[in-house]
Amino acid sequence: MNSLLTGELSDSIKQLQTARDFGRPQRLTEQADAIVRQFQAVFTAPHEKDVEEFLLTLRRRWIKGGQKGISWLRVREIKLLPWVIYSQQPPRVIDDDYFRSDILQVLRENWQISLRAFIAAYLMKFELPAAGQEAVRRELENLVRGYAGNRTSLSKWRRRSDTLFVTDALPVTARLLGEGPKPAAAVLEQLGFDSRFATSGFLRQAVVRALETLVKSYPRFLERLPALVTRQDLTGKDVARFDDIAVQTAGTFIVRAGPQAPAKVRDLLCCLYLRILGDPDAAAGRFYWRKVSPKAAAVMTGWIIRLDLEMFFSLLGRLEERRRANMYRYAFWQAFLPYISQTWLAISPGLKNMSQEDGTGEYLASRRPARLVSSQLGQALLLIRLGDYVFAQWSQEQRIMVWTADALPLGREAYGKEWLRTPPLAAWDISKGTETYLWQRQIEVWIYHHTGRSRVISYQMEDPDPVEKGSDSKRR
Repeated sequence: MNSLLTGELSDSIKQLQTARDFGRPQRLTEQADAIVRQFQAVFTAPHEKDVEEFLLTLRRRWIKGGQKGISWLRVREIKLLPWVIYSQQPPRVIDDDYFRSDILQVLRENWQISLRAFIAAYLMKFELPAAGQEAVRRELENLVRGYAGNRTSLSKWRRRSDTLFVTDALPVTARLLGEGPKPAAAVLEQLGFDSRFATSGFLRQAVVRALETLVKSYPRFLERLPALVTRQDLTGKDVARFDDIAVQTAGTFIVRAGPQAPAKVRDLLCCLYLRILGDPDAAAGRFYWRKVSPKAAAVMTGWIIRLDLEMFFSLLGRLEERRRANMYRYAFWQAFLPYISQTWLAISPGLKNMSQEDGTGEYLASRRPARLVSSQLGQALLLIRLGDYVFAQWSQEQRIMVWTADALPLGREAYGKEWLRTPPLAAWDISKGTETYLWQRQIEVWIYHHTGRSRVISYQMEDPDPVEKGSDSKRR
């Protein structure tokens, strides 16, 4: 009996020792690794409370024993020293020549421990004017240039020292960003302004100076603007690098470009500020756009309306053999363009994927249109607000319908068929009489009777070409 139990126990131990293959969730592992890399890349400065508490202790030691009183510090305290220099607690260390000089001496003696923290504090807390900033910069430049070790990160900072740690570091960096031979995005990466220092005080001042160059030389160098005012968050989404600068540049460049901006300029600015500020007429975007000048917001809305119309009819051209008919529909809404106060797009997931294959994907990605969640609505829906009414046209129906603005609100994230339960005020069959302008005249009359508005240009056309983004058709 004992031998039997011993044999069973031996077999059990062997089974436990045998490695089992549970498979490897490759995609899950890759995503987890990517998240870890993102969080490891994010630089976090020490808590302000820790810096202030240490400063009080440090000042007491210094008053009591001078430079010798602050020489014997723990590793953690040495790494806090550079941040103490930039503390705003009065009297500020950076403005105190004697206290600051003794702290720099300790940093010099312990550079192996403090150098990376010194670089980080300098870039993050950089400010001008500051009485002691030049002395701090000079000390840091000497330490970085003198580094001869093999740490990869410090070696990179040594190679950047001719730009970032010299006397004229700000104008040199700003010139590279604003008008240098390399694209601004490449310069930012080369100088180390990735996610760790993407919103640092040094970069903020350099960006402000570079933007001054862009304003003076407009529209030259305008392609550098997105890299200067945006950064990517942990999810890879474009966000404003500095909120106040994004708002200020929106007012400056949009007004400078104007309602009739060239298509290239309009598309760049419209896509950029849609990504980081949102739609001026949507709830999510109003928080930012209320800080922008009303004139700039009005120009931006006009651009969005034009691009929504162009995008919708461009998308329809892929889905059906009605390209000629779509030109007439596009021309009709162009005739009422000044009276359209808002538009909204909704597209199916399949059509959104298709748009990634060409240039339309950039605008749609910036616009973030609503989702169509009902196949009965086809693959694309265009909502047009004119006065107190909303006109709807979608790919499935050969009709244009109109509701009150309250019955069909714009700006939703998704549209199903539930809103179709409310009967429209009117509907027009647009499958017939297009080239004889039958339905166009009917809708024109309805608009005039209900809003008092008439078309501003003719919607009649000669030798129409297929609707393409940015193209204008010949009108009679």
